[in-house]
Amino acid sequence: SGPKVVLSPSFGLTIAQIRQHINGLEIGNDDNITFVAEGDVNINSCRIKRGSLVVKARTPQTKINLTGVSVDNDGWALSPIEKPTDENPVPQVYKIRGYRLEKIEQREIEKDDGKQHNVDESPPQLRVALIGAGGVNFGSPEGPWDHASRLEHMKNVDIVAVVDPSEQILAQAIAKRKDPSRKFAFKWKDVQTFNSVKEMLENMDKSKRPDAAIVGVPPGCHGTTKPGKNLELVLGMAGIHMLIEKPLSASPPGDDEKNGQTGLIAEHLSTLRDSASLIVDVGYMFRYHAAIQKLKKLIITLGKPITLF
Repeated sequence: SGPKVVLSPSFGLTIAQIRQHINGLEIGNDDNITFVAEGDVNINSCRIKRGSLVVKARTPQTKINLTGVSVDNDGWALSPIEKPTDENPVPQVYKIRGYRLEKIEQREIEKDDGKQHNVDESPPQLRVALIGAGGVNFGSPEGPWDHASRLEHMKNVDIVAVVDPSEQILAQAIAKRKDPSRKFAFKWKDVQTFNSVKEMLENMDKSKRPDAAIVGVPPGCHGTTKPGKNLELVLGMAGIHMLIEKPLSASPPGDDEKNGQTGLIAEHLSTLRDSASLIVDVGYMFRYHAAIQKLKKLIITLGKPITLF
């Protein structure tokens, strides 16, 4: 039982040779998982969640490089040998094996043309902008925030821009991340900096603009319809997905320009989200904690405001 890995001698004869060909191979625990490799095959990143993958470079000059390949199929099954009878004799090969191999489904990558083939199925890089160069996005002793460090660990994420009105805070944050002694310093090599979201959108090439943004600024600096403090609306109108750190707005509850804008900003973002198919989320700590979920149920059940001490 368990996954089956078959490596041809042409793939590698020694542990050292095999290691040269495998840089990133993740294999699940299903019994139907089978991986077969033959010839000059290099595995940069491959995940076999379920099923079978057969990769063969059939001639000496043929080379196959796998990157970002993911496998999920019904795979191969091993069936026990039935008891032979005169009417249904079992071939000798199956008697020796002790099982029958049923190839239900498999992913095949086979080449024999003497060329190099790069099979790259990596998801496209997600370009992210950090709005705010303070503690929320770059970490501080105050709390567990530090979106920048989390993004650094994501292979398919490129940090393309950082926005902050303070040149000093911007420079300090970027310089610290670019420190050559840091493992992820390379992630910051091409990051552009701006003093406002408007400046970022006006000056970045459209092909390099962020796909998504994390809004991590002081509560009084966002969450309204007022120019300069309408970061979310500007990002949304530019078609940029966003994670907004709490609160959505520090304005009093309301839905008009004069008395309060929390409801108004929520309505605007909801409209933008639906019309432009955007992902808009607000990062509230403990939102999915069991205690908070219980409180939500109590509010629904009681149907009236609850005061907690």
